[in-house]
Amino acid sequence: MHVFKYQFPEVSIPPPRLAQQIAIWQGDGRYTFTREDIAHALGRWTTSTRDTLRRLQQAHRVVRPRTGFYAIVPPEYRRIGTPPPTWYIDQLMQYLEQPYYVGLLSAAATYGAAHHQPQELQVVTDRPTRVLQTGRARVRFIMNRHVVEVPIQMVNTPTGTMRVATPAATAFDLVTHLRHVGGIGNVTSVLLTLAPQIDVGELERLAKRHTQAAVRRLGYLMEAAGATRCADLLASNRVPGVGRAVVPLHPGAGSDDDARGSALIDARWGIRVNTDPTPEEDA
Repeated sequence: MHVFKYQFPEVSIPPPRLAQQIAIWQGDGRYTFTREDIAHALGRWTTSTRDTLRRLQQAHRVVRPRTGFYAIVPPEYRRIGTPPPTWYIDQLMQYLEQPYYVGLLSAAATYGAAHHQPQELQVVTDRPTRVLQTGRARVRFIMNRHVVEVPIQMVNTPTGTMRVATPAATAFDLVTHLRHVGGIGNVTSVLLTLAPQIDVGELERLAKRHTQAAVRRLGYLMEAAGATRCADLLASNRVPGVGRAVVPLHPGAGSDDDARGSALIDARWGIRVNTDPTPEEDA
């Protein structure tokens, strides 16, 4: 016996209002929004709105870097679960009301001077801030209470701009935060490409604001990288009578007692060469 099966007509179910609004923002080239933006656009914040947002996060269409702050994930980035942090770092730091700049190896990469592609976005800010992990992307925050005094450049991103330390400021950051930059050899490799982009006038101004240990370490590494002009300028900024004590090239590469007997002392810079400064070769 043949049983007739009624074919129900397909019905197009309109997407929730929040999903529609997110599509509008994305169409306008906007890739971040806040809970307050949602409430303003939809007229209110409801349980339904919250549930829809949770489903969008589970579908990797939206990611939440911090409570109340969201980034839209375009289709090409849904497999890794997040857009690049450079797409939203400026808006995020404004939302958090924290001064910042992209620095260290991430800044060097912006100038084409990173020896290896950084595995994380390194951001300098004025207070302790926990690591941010979204999808497969990570943002590491390094603290500098004088962050607003560091010279920066505004660099374009696919979604706007971000603050990036200048090449001269990046050079000093590399020797000031050695535990975040992959070793002395990596710093020398970065300086090989970064040095020609450094404004020597700015480098001299920064030298007067940094410790003599930082000036000497950077000068020694500039010399090792063949950046004679920068090295000579830094040598001229060594303050007579200040910082006469020999300092280790890498403070974390063993104790002074261990290094004193065997490490080379560079007389020009007053540096104990307790680690190899040779530039790393490309893999």
